[in-house]
Amino acid sequence: ALWWGGKIPGGRKMVDVLVKRWPHFTTREALAADLGMSAEGGTFKTYLGRLRSNELLQEQGKRVRLNPEIMGDEK
Repeated sequence: ALWWGGKIPGGRKMVDVLVKRWPHFTTREALAADLGMSAEGGTFKTYLGRLRSNELLQEQGKRVRLNPEIMGDEK
């Protein structure tokens, strides 16, 4: 997961936070707060979108976590 975070512009810090919270889902608001960003801000949405488009995220409503496949967990 950390390798992927470094390959996606703006994704490294977001991936770092999600790795620490694994295997739990976190709200977008809590993730943004940990990054010192607004969940409604364009930069946050862009970074989240980059992770999503590279299939690094698993989403459950407004909650997100890293895709279990990149964490070595197929659940």
